Amino acid sequence: MTVNRAMCDLALDGLISRRPGVGSFVEELKIRSTFLEIRNIRDEIKGRHHIHSSEICELGKEKAEKDTVARLGIRPGQDVFRSIIIHKENDIPIQLEDRIVNPNFAPDYLLQDFTQTTPNEYLMNQGPLDEIEHIIQSVSADDLTRDLLSMEEGDPILLLKRRTWSGGTVVTSAKLMHPGSRYTLEGRFKPKRS
Repeated sequence: MTVNRAMCDLALDGLISRRPGVGSFVEELKIRSTFLEIRNIRDEIKGRHHIHSSEICELGKEKAEKDTVARLGIRPGQDVFRSIIIHKENDIPIQLEDRIVNPNFAPDYLLQDFTQTTPNEYLMNQGPLDEIEHIIQSVSADDLTRDLLSMEEGDPILLLKRRTWSGGTVVTSAKLMHPGSRYTLEGRFKPKRS
């Protein structure tokens, strides 16, 4: 009975699959992350007793174009900071982070060493957040994204679009892309009772 209960718990956690009359099988491990709160990817990886590393693809200042204007609610041509970073778990790419930052909120953003800290870690120390928006989509990967995330052709991308507000102003907009075959977003919460 104890073994059966343990096997049922493992199946509920998605670690094994049980097939009556056939047996129990270890499932391919998918990385799981919550979307109900903002968590530092480095902390998530360390929490699994794995090693986080990152690779900076782009870090600089640019003029806000049409898409950025809509995402941040700023004037066309205004300066913004942009970073594109690959986050790895045990040297396997698990997230491509494409982030736009309002320089008024984080004027020293470009001076940070994002191989030693994460944008999330730095930005959370810049001031309180009033509001967070998450949009989750499954999208096709373009060739560059597929290469950066070491994905097979045809594998889907799990895209989490996140915007954050402070003082009533959008201060960051991030597109967090994960290999759909290796990553799961989950949430658990208690509904409010009336």
